[in-house]
Amino acid sequence: MAPYPNGHFDMVADAELDSLLNTLESSIKIFRTEAAECGLPPPSARYSHPLDTSGLPSPKLFEAKRTILATLGVLKSTFQSPFERLTEITHAGTLTASLQVIARTGVVDALHECENPERGLSLTELQKVLDVDARKLAAPMRLLSTIGWFEETEEARFKNTKMEQVLRKDSSAFYFGYHADLYLRNACGLAEAVVKPEWKYSMSPLHTGCQIGNNTDKHLFELVHSNPDMLHSFTHAIHALEASVLDSIVADYPWNDLEPGTTVVDVGGGRGGMSVALAKSLPSLKFVVQDRPGTVKFTAANMAESLPEAFQQGRIRAMPHDFFTEQPLMGDGYVYTLKWVIHDWPEQQSIEILSQIAKAAGPKSRILVIDNIVTPVHTANTSTQNGSATPASFSSDEEEQSVIVKELEALSGKKTYTPIAPPPFVPANFGVSSLFPLQLGVSMEAALNACERTLSEFQRIFDGAGLKLRKVHHLRSWVSIMELEVGEPQVVASTVAEDVKPTAA
Repeated sequence: MAPYPNGHFDMVADAELDSLLNTLESSIKIFRTEAAECGLPPPSARYSHPLDTSGLPSPKLFEAKRTILATLGVLKSTFQSPFERLTEITHAGTLTASLQVIARTGVVDALHECENPERGLSLTELQKVLDVDARKLAAPMRLLSTIGWFEETEEARFKNTKMEQVLRKDSSAFYFGYHADLYLRNACGLAEAVVKPEWKYSMSPLHTGCQIGNNTDKHLFELVHSNPDMLHSFTHAIHALEASVLDSIVADYPWNDLEPGTTVVDVGGGRGGMSVALAKSLPSLKFVVQDRPGTVKFTAANMAESLPEAFQQGRIRAMPHDFFTEQPLMGDGYVYTLKWVIHDWPEQQSIEILSQIAKAAGPKSRILVIDNIVTPVHTANTSTQNGSATPASFSSDEEEQSVIVKELEALSGKKTYTPIAPPPFVPANFGVSSLFPLQLGVSMEAALNACERTLSEFQRIFDGAGLKLRKVHHLRSWVSIMELEVGEPQVVASTVAEDVKPTAA
């Protein structure tokens, strides 16, 4: 347990709380003012906000929101006892299970389509509509109501909140809940995979929590493709995840700086959602989406439906390609993008993938790796003595408030997004505001022996593939764009025993 230094219990605790309170109050005030200036209403837990469904927040709004969520997370850790946190986390799977109950039974659609959505339906009425035992809906719905998914307007009567938009069956995001058990089973097998003697140093995607949790010897993607219902859900969930970051990818990277006629090669681009979005905004560029033969037929169909004229003219097209083999599109006229490709693979396979692109790229080519960059979780901007914060390190309330106000106000009117530094006592990765990409890292390990990486870990891969990092472009989402150019390959000693080369998924 970290002690309070020199016995200054009250002084240290008061300084932390004052600092966090000032950060929270200032950030909320700035968010409300900026929202009004952008013509947006204040946020509500009950009613949908325009930014919940479409559009990008201004840089100032995005950073204010990130700061608010991070500060609330630290305050929760401050007031919640260790045992309370332990019981909450050990039962976190009940949230996943409850969401799946709601998705599988159709509760959200029933509440949305009822005669009076503002009044909602009782559990007895839901039983009649859905043919589901009301007693078995009570606990999941009450648990989810506690964290804002429903509102219990009177005992055993529920109505939807703004969260309904992601759990109605006409939403792609619905499928996150519908097949949430897949992620949960993978995660439940992780601990055994980590300690299993013959697997513990393996990086094979056949030695993971996926095999243990699902009682299978299949690779995750093989497992998903063997179940049509699961494949349908998985595909829609990935589409929803992609849609959540597309606006920031289009807006926060300087695509217009590319020369007209440049071809963007979307390596491992799936059904082409990113390329379609970019092609709509950038008529002077061409696009080629590369993926497995079984995938690109769907890619072509998506292009033909979304951009029929560009597809017919060949400005956007699909190409079958295995990214472990020689890249057929070579030279300076190409920009290569890899979105969520590298995080699927261990280090050595990632080097092999990028090496194929490095061989094909010209000296003027750009290689854009689009992925989450993990920030180490340390608390920034506090002086320490023997590892503990000292009272002398704390600024006055006015100074603490001034720091966050200056950081956020500096973003006023800015079109280009630049992240701010974390306020005192807020983790460098902005804590709970970066929770999902860290959860994704655990999911990737559990499913594929893959991972999310820090910038230094990405740098090792780039060095091994003979690529130089030119710049990191931060986006108003949980991913960033790492812009690379061709350099010289460097010998990179592996930090783990990568004993099995996975087959391309």
